[in-house]
Amino acid sequence: MLQKLTKNGFLISEQGTHGGYRLSKDPHEITALEVIRTIDGPIILTHCFTEHSQCDQGPLCPVREPLRKVHEGILRLLSSITISDMSRDDMPIPAIPSAGSNIQLTRLSEIR
Repeated sequence: MLQKLTKNGFLISEQGTHGGYRLSKDPHEITALEVIRTIDGPIILTHCFTEHSQCDQGPLCPVREPLRKVHEGILRLLSSITISDMSRDDMPIPAIPSAGSNIQLTRLSEIR
């Protein structure tokens, strides 16, 4: 994990008795989203709204659009939190930044 972060420019590796790892950028400039994507790859809540989707029910699916909105909300939230924010003891739990539209949830019993 540390090697991935170093390779992608988030950390600097220093050799020697006082060596180790340090941030290569200001912690206010590194978002949680960037770190998660570097370590784990793309964040995919579900494949149904990606460009490689193989679902033939896409146009009729009642949960596809709500899941897409949740996915976008998660990405917005993670991109709004910096490493600096996470290091604070008094960090409030952030609200998901709004995209200007409300998410309408559908009960599973209503789908069938």
